[in-house]
Amino acid sequence: MMKRLLTIAVTALLATPFSTQAEGTAIGGRISTLGMGAEMTQELAPHLNARVGVNGWSYDKSMGEGGIDYDARVDLFTGSALLDWHFFEGSFRFTGGIMLNANEFGLTGKPEAGTLWEVGTTSYDSELVGTLESTIDFNDIAPYVGIGWGNPIGNKGVNIVFDVGVLYQGSPSATLKAVGTDATIVDALQADLAIERANLEDDLSDFNIWPVASIGLSYQFQ
Repeated sequence: MMKRLLTIAVTALLATPFSTQAEGTAIGGRISTLGMGAEMTQELAPHLNARVGVNGWSYDKSMGEGGIDYDARVDLFTGSALLDWHFFEGSFRFTGGIMLNANEFGLTGKPEAGTLWEVGTTSYDSELVGTLESTIDFNDIAPYVGIGWGNPIGNKGVNIVFDVGVLYQGSPSATLKAVGTDATIVDALQADLAIERANLEDDLSDFNIWPVASIGLSYQFQ
């Protein structure tokens, strides 16, 4: 679904009736808090540009703490459809639009043998619990607002662009499940996992706003 919506946005940009009056088209690359990205910019009208792009980054880390071995995962992916308004007729601009948001975090925890693992309101023998797996994701469609400096259209050749803004990705949604659990504690553990999941979503509630900062280079074709 997300890929389909992004394809529609790109097609609409290329087919816009303003394109016959536009100064040109630019492509570029960025480094940002959303990962590495690529984008295309098209002028729609004087001082008004449209941009579509994709950003992504993945990171994995293993660590141990308190007798538990953790594997953490960060998967960032967004597709953007944005409008840039250069209202001072210069490089400064306001930006707004939407992003198709597939950002996701994952965490797997496995306690060392012979230890107790507190889950919810109960302490369990680690050998009975097995492995706990959690994923955290956000709204599929997220609005974006920001400001920036640099206009890929108008100065032919290579241009530098900067952006800062916020992505409202909504309250996090968490899943938490146990794998390899002993049958004697399944029911009790499920109730405690529900408590842990609610606590996790509450702890992460501040992540409904994702700060975005980026720097990049663009190249205008004509």
